[in-house]
Amino acid sequence: ASEESVSDRGDSESILSAMAGAIEIASILAPKTQLAMISTLLKDIRTRAFATVVLQSRGDMIPDEVLEDLLEAGDRDVRLGAAYASVLRGGENLPELLLGLLMDRDPTVKAYAARMIFQSQIPIPPESLLSFLSDRDPAVRLFLVQAVDGRTDDPNVIHRLIEMVGDPQPVVSDAAGDKLVDMGARNPHVMEALANAQRSGNGKVDDLLGRIESRRTGEKGQR
Repeated sequence: ASEESVSDRGDSESILSAMAGAIEIASILAPKTQLAMISTLLKDIRTRAFATVVLQSRGDMIPDEVLEDLLEAGDRDVRLGAAYASVLRGGENLPELLLGLLMDRDPTVKAYAARMIFQSQIPIPPESLLSFLSDRDPAVRLFLVQAVDGRTDDPNVIHRLIEMVGDPQPVVSDAAGDKLVDMGARNPHVMEALANAQRSGNGKVDDLLGRIESRRTGEKGQR
């Protein structure tokens, strides 16, 4: 197993070296040819990961503007590869870039953007995520529910989360419920919104109110 590991590592290093050479060649090509070459490297699943690793640190050769152009490519796989590379690079405009990807026409790209917003914990205002919480793709809804900043007082976001407790996908409804419990334990505005929903006949919030009260009681008992 050790020899196999060394061999795999050597193969990866060789591929990365070759990819670095390909990126260097692409950097001196005419813009249209350059876009075509980078597109090919990002589209192919066999080269995409290596290309994104090299592109991460070679903004001097392939500037961000090239990746931004590729985010508009007609091929889903090219856009996805460009998204991978852009996320690895990071930068001040990453929040805007990810929000833009949430409007992509392909669910795979949208779900990737939503997952990166959640996992990277990029500080995106919850109100900027509001419209995307209604996305038809459950994966997008799930990641964005988890990404919502629990300190928000935005009534529209809180109301949308309460609506999502009734989401047809159990994993999404559970995530919305967990988020509201976390928020409600320290935010009276959430408690008030849940109480209003309960008075309006939304029985799905009964359990949430009970869980919040149990958590508050437990926290008081620990003091």
